[in-house]
Amino acid sequence: LRPGMYVYATLTAERTGVLTLPASSVVTKSDQTQGDQIFCYLLEDDKAVKTPVKIGVRDSQRVEVLGKQTLQGAPWDAFTGDEKVVTDPSKLTEGPAAPPAAK
Repeated sequence: LRPGMYVYATLTAERTGVLTLPASSVVTKSDQTQGDQIFCYLLEDDKAVKTPVKIGVRDSQRVEVLGKQTLQGAPWDAFTGDEKVVTDPSKLTEGPAAPPAAK
């Protein structure tokens, strides 16, 4: 390349053995007292339960999930892959009956 020239490149990396969620199902809220809160809604007994998640690599479509926290202050638990996650939580709050989930 010569001065003043530029190049665009796309790198593709493939990772196996990781659990991911659709990016639309992971919510980030900023709070001045608690900082950023990252969570998703899991379905338990047909109820939506707000669950903090620890995330890894993220792109525009998928988010790697490293762990979930079932109780505030509890250690992080691993995702098993059997959890049911609400894929569009935009109009959802914790507790009410939830729409069908993706696995």
